[in-house]
Amino acid sequence: MLIPEAARGNDNTLWVTLGSSIRNLSLAYTIGPPQESVQRCEREIRHTWYLFILAAKNTDADHPAQDRLTALILRARELGVLRREVGDPAYEAITADGRIWTDLPFMVMDVQEAWKGVLHPSAALAQRCNFAAAIARLAGLGVLDEAFSGCGLAVMSLALETLEDQHGSTQTGLQLLPVVQVWLRYAGDKLLRLSLVNHLSDESAWCAKSGSSSGELAREVGIETVGFRKDRFVFWKNKLSELKSKDNIDDNVKEVAVLCSRNIDIVWNSVFGWREDFYHD
Repeated sequence: MLIPEAARGNDNTLWVTLGSSIRNLSLAYTIGPPQESVQRCEREIRHTWYLFILAAKNTDADHPAQDRLTALILRARELGVLRREVGDPAYEAITADGRIWTDLPFMVMDVQEAWKGVLHPSAALAQRCNFAAAIARLAGLGVLDEAFSGCGLAVMSLALETLEDQHGSTQTGLQLLPVVQVWLRYAGDKLLRLSLVNHLSDESAWCAKSGSSSGELAREVGIETVGFRKDRFVFWKNKLSELKSKDNIDDNVKEVAVLCSRNIDIVWNSVFGWREDFYHD
């Protein structure tokens, strides 16, 4: 039932089902013994994230329907801690991965697993960009941003710091430039601000196993590739500038590189302005 609906693309109504799932889960917690209600909620919330993932992958990255999905997750989080007003004290819906809805439990791990799936060469580029747009939107708005920004870090590393994978087990290098463009558009400012405070992030949780050497090109020039760093962000910026000037790459790839370079310049200059000395600080 859900897969054919997802195939409708931008016209799919999975967002309606997602909204209903959020409301129904809250109602379900009031039924039955508290412990059984929590166990049921744990099952139901995983289904809720499945709906989000499926809808996100099948909605164009720049389509307004993506914003509708983001709004539903924000609305769920704003419901606060789900409470069952019986007894003293009232029972809260606390799962093995946090409180419903405040902590959005299990969302990060479910999204991570789904992301590894769209990295596979057999996955369509459109779904990769669509899903990236959904994750980046959430990170850019501060929804589980420290965890979700790890996806952006992994994308930048795979696309700009990685030697091409000889085994073809993941999408790397120039193939990921469209995804870089999506991340810079919707969460570029978040990536920069985390870089400026040297935020530690586990990007490996967002990487499928492969023969590629993530971060090797950055390490070759003495840049540490553990988490976000200012010099690492500058490396990405310089790499994109280099790519847009290359003559021996496909015209379509070069066009995306130009857009990426323009976006990362805008993000950087919105913090530092046009002073060239900051580029090498």
